[in-house]
Amino acid sequence: MNYYTSDEAIYDFIHFFDDNTELLLALNKWDLLPYISQYNTNCLLEKANNTFIQRYKEYFMIYYTIPYFQICYCWILSDKKESVTQVFQIIKTLQNQTFKNIR
Repeated sequence: MNYYTSDEAIYDFIHFFDDNTELLLALNKWDLLPYISQYNTNCLLEKANNTFIQRYKEYFMIYYTIPYFQICYCWILSDKKESVTQVFQIIKTLQNQTFKNIR
């Protein structure tokens, strides 16, 4: 659980998109990007040894990874105008604003 909520997980998502931009854009062109999302989800879940995560994995992955995936996807579609660090900061700011507004 600690990994999924960590800064390391966010950076891993960003680096995955940064390192595989051409492939991801090509897959998007052929409408195959959802398969990568599903593959990423399955890979991450294989590492989870938390019974709650295993039991509710679909909900868990939507809550924790879809926002990262979508932000990174938008980032590569906009020709990566921001740096990796800036994208990370955007995600962290959005997280803080969301949690701040919920309280």
